[in-house]
Amino acid sequence: MRPRPQVFAARPNTWRPTRKRSPPLPKQIKDDVRDVAEIWSEALKAYEGVVEFSLTSRAADAQGFVDLGTDEMKKFHRFRHDEKRVDALRSLFVRNIELIGKGLE
Repeated sequence: MRPRPQVFAARPNTWRPTRKRSPPLPKQIKDDVRDVAEIWSEALKAYEGVVEFSLTSRAADAQGFVDLGTDEMKKFHRFRHDEKRVDALRSLFVRNIELIGKGLE
């Protein structure tokens, strides 16, 4: 039986990492030699198929995608919290969810 590797060296307060093997890669990516740009492009195309509009025409670089995501998040927040009846009802429901749960028991 092989001895276990030491995590700590002999001196106190000195840490030495153990050598761990990386987990094996899944078969579908083991022999994949594409670069990140190609994988990113494929992911965008797949996403565009789901949301049914083009993201690549709306952003040219990574910062453009961050800005696009931030703008979309702000639009959704304004839509969700428009201070109308549904928003007020949702807020009332969330504030009193514990009482509602106890009443249903």
